[in-house]
Parts: sequence; structure tokens; C-alpha cells
Amino acid sequence: MGRGLSDARPVSGERLMTTPMLKFVSVAQKQPDKRTAQARRADFAEIYEDFSPAAAGEQASRCSQCGVPFCSVHCPLGNNIPDWLMLTAEGRLEEAYEVSSATNTFPEICGRICPQD
Repeated sequence: MGRGLSDARPVSGERLMTTPMLKFVSVAQKQPDKRTAQARRADFAEIYEDFSPAAAGEQASRCSQCGVPFCSVHCPLGNNIPDWLMLTAEGRLEEAYEVSSATNTFPEICGRICPQD
């Protein structure tokens, strides 16, 4: 007979899961550096600095470690976010753009400002 959900005792050789589900994400989330207000007063450039290609790839690689792509499920456009981030992490930026453009007519906007964030 199968074990019920309320049966929390481990069977011989089995251990209870005691760690958070997302422990496998080994790369910490980082945001690009924010420019000072003094620097921003002089121009209309971005508030945040650009990630270097290596840093962007490292952050994109976090997605491939996720395992639960809620980003795609909740994307109103149905964007294939895990695949385009995987391609970005691999340095295949043109292919990532093509995947993004397949479901999104304005990837340059949704890649920067996501209403679901």
C-alpha cells in the first residue's frame, strides 16, 4: 500500500527533504550597478550600468538552474524565457534574440521592463 502525504516518517534508506527547493541555485542574483544621481543629471542615459557580457551570461545561467519556469507560465506573451536565457548564458546572443522575437514584437522593451516582475 502506498504512503500517504501525512506519513512523514522516512522509509529505510530514505531521507526527508529538509532543504529549500531552490537550494540548487548556486549563483547569487545581482543587479547592475546604479549610476549616481549626479551622473544621471547630466544626461538621459540609463539609470543602471550595463552588465558585462560575462556577468549577463552568469546571471542568465541562474535560469537554467531554476527547474520551475514560472516566468514562462506567467508571461502574457508566452515568451520562451528559459530558452532565451540559456542561449544568452551560452553567449549565443543572436539566437537568443530570435527566440525572443518569435513571440514578442518588442523584445527590446519586454527584456527591460516586464509588467510581471
